[in-house]
Amino acid sequence: MQIYEYFKNEIINGTYKANTKLPSKRNLAKEYKISLNTVDNAYSKLLEEGFIYSKERQGFFVSDVGELYVLNNKPIHITKEEENIEYDFSYSGVSDEFPYKVFKKISSNIFDNKDILEKVDYQGYLPLRTQISEYLNKSRGFKAEPSQIVISSGSEYLFQIIFKLISGKFGIEDPGYSMLSNIMDTNDIKYEFISVDENGMDLKN
Repeated sequence: MQIYEYFKNEIINGTYKANTKLPSKRNLAKEYKISLNTVDNAYSKLLEEGFIYSKERQGFFVSDVGELYVLNNKPIHITKEEENIEYDFSYSGVSDEFPYKVFKKISSNIFDNKDILEKVDYQGYLPLRTQISEYLNKSRGFKAEPSQIVISSGSEYLFQIIFKLISGKFGIEDPGYSMLSNIMDTNDIKYEFISVDENGMDLKN
């Protein structure tokens, strides 16, 4: 992820100013003699984390990160180095890097609002869906109306909501989320497995 780290650091440092246009993926791959897929993965991660945004038929541009990201010269403290785990997919525990103080402050503000106890739309809290819609449009150039966004407290419940909103036959990744086919069977949903390769779902076959 050298391309990702390079642009991330340059944006944080202010070398790349807000709204600066980045090189096209094809030109960047050609200049540094790397695969287009490598550049695509790096740009996708930058988009996902809000460092850049896209404009249809124009390319990628640097987001105004403001004071959201501040460089910290303090060494990173690793608490469980002896475990030597490269990838941790467990659901238990929270990283020591989690901003507990910020989370506590935000939580306090939320619980001061009486509206939190009110019944909300079954698709999720509308103001939150509106903010997500605006974020996707700005940072990723993806237009999704709040009515097209569904929020739930868990994946299984979320799928059940989606099945009620969308009728018909579904295609699911193989390999993919193993519980999904079980949920579909329980809800009598028709589906087909679609094989996945290095480029994603193989829709041709």
